[in-house]
Amino acid sequence: ADSVAPVVAELRQAYLEDVAVGFAALVSEPAFLEAELVEEEATGCGLFAGITPGSAVALRGPLAVCSEYDPCATPQAVPCLAQLDVTRLCPSARYRARLVARDLAGSRSDWGGWQSFETRPPLPRPVINEVLADADTPESGGEYVEVLNRGLAAADLNGLTLTKRNASGTVTKCVLDRLRGDVITPGKLGLIVGGAWDDRYPIASDLAVYRCGTSSLLGGLSNETPPPLELLKDGQAISTAGSG
Repeated sequence: ADSVAPVVAELRQAYLEDVAVGFAALVSEPAFLEAELVEEEATGCGLFAGITPGSAVALRGPLAVCSEYDPCATPQAVPCLAQLDVTRLCPSARYRARLVARDLAGSRSDWGGWQSFETRPPLPRPVINEVLADADTPESGGEYVEVLNRGLAAADLNGLTLTKRNASGTVTKCVLDRLRGDVITPGKLGLIVGGAWDDRYPIASDLAVYRCGTSSLLGGLSNETPPPLELLKDGQAISTAGSG
């Protein structure tokens, strides 16, 4: 019978976004990282919609994976990484949380102290939503990549990089340049097209359209095996299509 509570070390805030926060800790055995979360000022949105102001919301992360854990070994020497991701928060809002680890037998560590944090201001989240590779001829005038802004702030693709990787591993890339329209507002779409774009499709006059290169889109998109695409910001992929 396991009657020993998990030992928690290096409890830390793993990341902080506008609508999410992550916590992580090293624990001495397979365990769940649990939290009580309270709003500092009532917003009534997201996770706390309909919750009485000042009340705590109880949350639990997945069971920590401990591939080398041996329940018969004494003492344990293999730390396990326990994580808890909290989503559906509100941007620019203040919260406080305290955390605890609970093992499979129900034994619980001591609660950690309350820690306060403030979510970031609203962020844009542009994602590749659709790719038209097989356009009517001339294909270079009709191929496009459609981008949806799933964030809470306007997204500007100007200066971002779009890449494609062919079956041979060759990478083609371009830096996006706004052709017309403005930024992509939350929940709305934008288009990435090649320099040979011929306006063959009826689209809204205020739709944000970004140009990728001076001729065809990334040298043309294969109809048989559409190549993996990545949208990059500062060298880091923020959205992919067909890329693993």
